[in-house]
Amino acid sequence: MKNCGNSNNNSNSGWWYIPLLLVSLLPLIPNWLDQRLPATHEGYRYLLLGDWFRDALAAGIWYPRWLPEMNGGFGYPQFVFYQPAWFYLNAFASLFAEPLFLRQLLTLSIIAILGGLGVYRLARCFVSPLYSLLLVLLFQLAPYTHTNLFLRGDLSEWMALELLPWPVLFVWQFCHAAENGNTGKRMRSWLGLALATALLCYCHPTALMFVPLVLLFIGGFCLLRVNPATPLLFLMELTGAVVFGLLLSSPYWLVVVQMKPLVSVSAVLENFVAADNSIGLQQLLFGSLLKEPFWEFIGFPFMLAALIGWWRGRKQPLIFVAGLIYLLFLLLITPFGRWFWQIYPFSLLQFPWRLAMFAPLLQTVCLLGYAGICNRFWRGLSAAGLLLIVAWSWHGHFGFHPAQTEESILSYDQQTLLCLRNFARITKPGSYPATLDAAEWLPVTAATIISTPARGQLLPECGQIQQAATIFAQQIGQDWLFNQQQLARPLLQIADNNWQVYQNPLSSAFWLDYRLNGNSPATVTINQIYLPGWQVMLNGKPVPRWQLEQKLLPDGRIGLELAAGAWHLQAGYAGPPGWHWRSLLITLSAMFAAIYWYLKTKLHRK
Repeated sequence: MKNCGNSNNNSNSGWWYIPLLLVSLLPLIPNWLDQRLPATHEGYRYLLLGDWFRDALAAGIWYPRWLPEMNGGFGYPQFVFYQPAWFYLNAFASLFAEPLFLRQLLTLSIIAILGGLGVYRLARCFVSPLYSLLLVLLFQLAPYTHTNLFLRGDLSEWMALELLPWPVLFVWQFCHAAENGNTGKRMRSWLGLALATALLCYCHPTALMFVPLVLLFIGGFCLLRVNPATPLLFLMELTGAVVFGLLLSSPYWLVVVQMKPLVSVSAVLENFVAADNSIGLQQLLFGSLLKEPFWEFIGFPFMLAALIGWWRGRKQPLIFVAGLIYLLFLLLITPFGRWFWQIYPFSLLQFPWRLAMFAPLLQTVCLLGYAGICNRFWRGLSAAGLLLIVAWSWHGHFGFHPAQTEESILSYDQQTLLCLRNFARITKPGSYPATLDAAEWLPVTAATIISTPARGQLLPECGQIQQAATIFAQQIGQDWLFNQQQLARPLLQIADNNWQVYQNPLSSAFWLDYRLNGNSPATVTINQIYLPGWQVMLNGKPVPRWQLEQKLLPDGRIGLELAAGAWHLQAGYAGPPGWHWRSLLITLSAMFAAIYWYLKTKLHRK
């Protein structure tokens, strides 16, 4: 097998670019041809959250965490807890495609191309361009890729699945550079590994929990095999890259750990205990053979081909360790791994089958084992077998079930999506249309907000859609839109009508900026629920956190007592406490890494 850096591996021939692009985009071709939203478990969730996220960025919030329109118009800390990577890329895609669904398709296409390129680059470290393209095809046609795109709709998890080849590529390049004594390449691979690890951690909690462990296991095993004489220094460097990647992603995961006790997530987690959600072999391997469309996670032909390839290529360290992890994850998804899901923090994952996101990459690495076949007959037979797997996957997983049908109440066009945003303001706080989830991020101090009338009014053009949604809600036993008192309350409200209120031109829902003037004391209500991280300024001076928490309304909204006089009030969600220390730690770590590699490369030149 070839190694990274081989002259044959870096030929100038670019013939593979066009087929690589087409093969990488293969899972999305049905959606480009039929541009309707797939009928997934997540529904329109990513479309709306992406739109709100883009609005926050446009308002100057570099890391949006608070969405003021949600939760009946009282705000919701969605991205205090939710992974942001997909939404940053989606906001970038909005520069080129304005309609929400086209923007989502463009985002998915960018991710698919990056995923295909990552698989190709990794495969080219070992095999020919043609066989590398075949592996990209098998990677993109893996069952869980289809399940995530067109049945589950967890696009953040699918993004992590697609980007997984990159940190593994950097791990292998690091090990190869360590074996050859190439300090410059080792440094570049180290940096690539740190950045790729951070990106994966921003993608999805499953990646956050398992990618660092997988990378360290792969890297440690390969270092022992390729350089058993002096592995300790290289292993420490590898660990440093992964740890630095975790530090870079700490503005996401450390905030979740810090803030989770302050919201209502425990009630949701109690209903989805990971140890109770294992699946059997039938669902794991044979989902496509069931009578009705079913989520399929691994696929028996893929598993069989991967295990045979693993055994054939077991002498190659990367293939061998990938096969071990593949088998371990298969066991952990089934009831045999129930004991594991009782361990914190893995018990928070809810569904063990999310480990299937590693399957496409691990299978692809195992399939590298077929490249060692020299006999022409067996090589042809192996290629034919892999092409049969492609045909099987094409038949069972290519395509989707669109949500836009004659019976559907929602067509998900631009007008409908605008109305769905409006429903988040006018529906009952804490309901699904208001929060797009089970209200798990509702602060415990705002538990009674669900009995408060929503803050907003129905847009005139949304009346027909409201009626259809109301009928649908009644059919499934929900009270989404009916019997709700709609109030056109502003973001800022003063009980005393004698006070004068001027909204400054730069004021927005994300950062309130008002001039107030009154002749008597008054109570000011900010119609947003409170969570630590809210910053309120009066005449340029911040109101202490303890004072804000002392004056909260019974339903969790922010209240202020103002004396008579002129006031300049500014308020917005500035981010969870402690970000200064996180930023300092990240900066110091980056400085240490820069000094270390500067000295390393300088000594190496001497």
